[in-house]
Amino acid sequence: MNTILDTLFSLSAAGSAVVACMLLLKLASQNIFPAKWRYMIGKMATGFYVVPIAVVVPWLSFTLPSTGESMTRMDQGAVSSSLKASGMTTISIEFSYLIIAVWAAGAVVFLTWQLWCYHRFVKELEAQASPIAVDHELLQQLEEIRHNIGVKRSVSLKQCSSVKSPLLVGFFKPTIVLPSDFSPMDVDMDMILHHELVHLKHNDLWVKLFVLFANAIHWFNPLAYLLRKEIHVWSEFACDEEVVKEMSHAQRIRYGETLLHVIAGRTNAPSQFCATLSGDGKLVKRRLIRMLAMKKLKKKTVALVTTSLIIVGATGTAAAALGSDSTPPVDQSAAEPDNATGFSHEEQLKIAKEDGYFYEDGYFHDGNGNIGVFPIKELPPTDQARVINEDSVPPTDQ
Repeated sequence: MNTILDTLFSLSAAGSAVVACMLLLKLASQNIFPAKWRYMIGKMATGFYVVPIAVVVPWLSFTLPSTGESMTRMDQGAVSSSLKASGMTTISIEFSYLIIAVWAAGAVVFLTWQLWCYHRFVKELEAQASPIAVDHELLQQLEEIRHNIGVKRSVSLKQCSSVKSPLLVGFFKPTIVLPSDFSPMDVDMDMILHHELVHLKHNDLWVKLFVLFANAIHWFNPLAYLLRKEIHVWSEFACDEEVVKEMSHAQRIRYGETLLHVIAGRTNAPSQFCATLSGDGKLVKRRLIRMLAMKKLKKKTVALVTTSLIIVGATGTAAAALGSDSTPPVDQSAAEPDNATGFSHEEQLKIAKEDGYFYEDGYFHDGNGNIGVFPIKELPPTDQARVINEDSVPPTDQ
């Protein structure tokens, strides 16, 4: 039980620390850090929310021995007693079960609702979308761009009257869906297809699914919801940077005009499962500013960004260990213990035998020089005799 709570608290602390670093970076100039690096920090935060660093790297954990699986049950009873004696805050095992039950129920409800919304959207899309004709010019453009940017996965192209903005959907069978009323006179179809294919190249749909899974685990943590929003924003920024990096200023303006055109047709597609070209007005404005101001990275900038990533990673790692250390331990003792060990007399006898303890000099021993957690003289005389007789050790004066 301690292990589950330790892991959950550790994950939440680590991921939240990295998200906090993301927010602090907003205080810096928006153009100092490239979008793909900020996107990388978002992915890092997601990893810290999901991967138990304090468990993967055991020496990072400063937790009490009670969280270890290798402890004997007699040791657990002793630790529970020592925690009580020290005045350290603990939680009862019943309350720990309640915490885990509420957390698990919330995660299941959250994830079930999100997946149902996605399933409903995909079903509606499949019912209304129609494939582009095989001999259509757009298919040739799609294949040419896919080959040029190095996308190896095949992708379908469809059109749909209910979709107001281009989007990429489908984890195993990726499909680019275009609005039926798009006119090549208003938008540059090459740029639109390029944008959506870069999302596919970056595996943005899988990243968003991973973030959603992290959000389900940490549904109680507001920063996990904020991370989902940041991932969506910076995935779009990173995609824009990739698309326009070889463009001239005039071509970037044309790309910006395409963004402004599609903003009028914002789609109701679930952003947590799709990659869309549109966005709200403030987001598009930020995208335009970054896109037009983007320059090649200088060595000094690369060094600064690399150092920042190392610091953020170290911060998340330290937060993981600290979160595990700060988790209130679960009191493993019985509700009404008969003595300082936290176990009844009958349980003591049984556990002592199963854990390999024997009686000598008035105490239990494990044969490796370790004295047991309680002296045998704490047992009633009848139980003392039973332990002594079973271990074939002559009684001593108590």
